[in-house]
Amino acid sequence: MKYLGEVRRVLKLNLWVAQVDSAPREGTKVFDKRMLPIGVVEDVFGPVDSPYAVIRTQGETSALKAQGTKLYVR
Repeated sequence: MKYLGEVRRVLKLNLWVAQVDSAPREGTKVFDKRMLPIGVVEDVFGPVDSPYAVIRTQGETSALKAQGTKLYVR
């Protein structure tokens, strides 16, 4: 499990923006700290030294508790 970053904004119920340590590839699966699937990386943008990723969530992921959530990849 590798730390990806932290959710900064919720755009819609199923779109989150996370500030990430390094830019993941689009389509990368994203997990929470319990290794439960959150969604996939849809887009990466911003400066190279501090990129952001748009995560398209899936299933029953709660947008109410999203801000500050730590995200991981395998």
